[in-house]
Amino acid sequence: GSKEATDKQSLKVPGVRQEQLEVVQDYFYPELKQSELVDYKASPFLILQYSMLFALLPALMLAGAGFFAPVFWSLAVLWLISGIYFSYRFQPTVKLSCNREMILLSRGWLFPETAALKYFKIQNVQISQNIFQKRRKLVHLNLYTAAGRLRMLQMNEQEAREVYNYVLYRIESTRQDWM
Repeated sequence: GSKEATDKQSLKVPGVRQEQLEVVQDYFYPELKQSELVDYKASPFLILQYSMLFALLPALMLAGAGFFAPVFWSLAVLWLISGIYFSYRFQPTVKLSCNREMILLSRGWLFPETAALKYFKIQNVQISQNIFQKRRKLVHLNLYTAAGRLRMLQMNEQEAREVYNYVLYRIESTRQDWM
């Protein structure tokens, strides 16, 4: 029945337009409309990171294979251009939105994905930072639930600390059980 569906803690609806997704979110998560959402976007450094990881490194491997078969040179250039393009299109879609009741993590351009999470379902929150991020004052914000980890990539360090402190406050002050 519909009562059982509303008791579910996560919801995935593949292959729907944004307007259809909003109707489903309004039904299952009315808390999203109770207060205004504050958005936090990923740093533009994510473009460079993904371009190097998913465009430059594979293109270099294809270029290396170009010594044996010249067709790989063309593939390397094509891979590099398309990888940079996809990285450029992906970065603006990575965002974290939160209000007083819920937190949303969105990402994806070709295959958009949004995770909606009530604060009492979060078991732990963690900030991680590597040496490259430290110089740029960026961090990853990790949210742990019984279902696994959700991660906001390349977030401004100060904004991440604000979200971290607020999520900790919400976790510690709630009276609801996470199971």
